[in-house]
Amino acid sequence: MKKHLLKVLTLLMAAAVLLCACGDGKNAADSGAQESWQKQLISKDKLVVGMCSDYPPYESLNASGEIEGFDVDMAKELAELMGLELEIKQMEFSQIVTAVQMGQVDIGVSAFAYKADRDVLFSDPYIETDQVMVVTKNSGITQLSQLAGKKIGAGTGTSCEEAAMKAVPEGVFSNPGDYNIMFAALQSGAIDAVACNDQVAKGYISANDDLAQIEEIMATEGTHVIAMKGHDDLMGAVNEAIGKYMGSSAYTTALEKWEIGQE
Repeated sequence: MKKHLLKVLTLLMAAAVLLCACGDGKNAADSGAQESWQKQLISKDKLVVGMCSDYPPYESLNASGEIEGFDVDMAKELAELMGLELEIKQMEFSQIVTAVQMGQVDIGVSAFAYKADRDVLFSDPYIETDQVMVVTKNSGITQLSQLAGKKIGAGTGTSCEEAAMKAVPEGVFSNPGDYNIMFAALQSGAIDAVACNDQVAKGYISANDDLAQIEEIMATEGTHVIAMKGHDDLMGAVNEAIGKYMGSSAYTTALEKWEIGQE
């Protein structure tokens, strides 16, 4: 818990510095750069966000079929701070980068880690997370080295997959489907481990007594909002809004609500 609290405190301190630099605290839409960044929106009065609904606690569908999670709450706050309406377009995680690059959405908000080959702009980080491996308790697997030659589930093209391939180069990787399918495959024995974000791991482990996390951390990364390359003014407005959000009580409330950075 101390480790996660330190990460959150570090990000909050960075946000405080950015917030002070933002001036008088007006919404980003009130700044002198309003026209330039709004011209980079699909619609000048709306923030269109690409988001995947398969990444709890960041985003998932509730019992009513509505998307919810930390990233959803953050997107609402960012839109409000920027003086815009919010529209969320749900899509597969692998489709969000393309949607951003093609101008089908203004930004992507889906716990993105920095990857240079994604060829997009990345915002300032708003959370730091660990990439970990989950196994079944009765597997006897307690170290990453024991996964050599084993079947590992990971999202195609994700930072989890990249971290897992570096940590277990002898692993046999596949993407059985979304995380619900992936963890079901783990429990059935179809695969031997699942590579995921530590907060995703915590959620599935708390709901399934037969699962456990390997203690070794594969990588620690920041999570970012993404935007089209060339839309620097828009990303500047997004970063300003992120700084204000992280300096507010709404940010800490959302962390507590979705149990992020807590043990």
